[in-house]
Amino acid sequence: MCQNILLPQCAKGDIENSVLATGRIDAIERVNVGAQVSGQLKSLKVKQGDHVTKGQLIAEIDDLPQRNDLRNAEAALNEVKAELQSKQALLKQAELRFKRQLRMLRENASSHEDFESAEAMLATTRAELLSLNAKLVQAQIEVDKKKLALEYTRVVAPNGWNCYCHCHSARANPLTQTRVPQQLLNSLVWMS
Repeated sequence: MCQNILLPQCAKGDIENSVLATGRIDAIERVNVGAQVSGQLKSLKVKQGDHVTKGQLIAEIDDLPQRNDLRNAEAALNEVKAELQSKQALLKQAELRFKRQLRMLRENASSHEDFESAEAMLATTRAELLSLNAKLVQAQIEVDKKKLALEYTRVVAPNGWNCYCHCHSARANPLTQTRVPQQLLNSLVWMS
């Protein structure tokens, strides 16, 4: 018995095999990016799924407090510099007075008391100058710290990947308010 069988037309081409499945795709590597200073978020510069490049600005935090802190630190630094200049002038004056008293003492034209007073003034002024130099270093360190804090208000991408945005507030746990009768307060268990 003979049957007619229809065969499909053959053609050359690539064979494609597809599998449809449900699942979840996770990144091989994740980088959590956060601000190193606290403050109010001023602007978010990227959206979910955006491709970011290394060093690209992602977010800005309101920098007014950090700018004001920097200005205060710079003012304190300038104040120490002015004190230092004043103390250097006093040191020159104390050195001249000491030399004059020493010369006068050698010529028996001055008392030992005046010489010792000039010597003590010179030593005191030198010590105060050393102290001011230390304060100058501290004030400069404070300015550098405030500049760094100001830079930290600009959050930048550490690498060039796709962005997954999920913003967290500073308060990780929501606040809950509950009314409990006084007699039950001792039996409550606090969980964090």
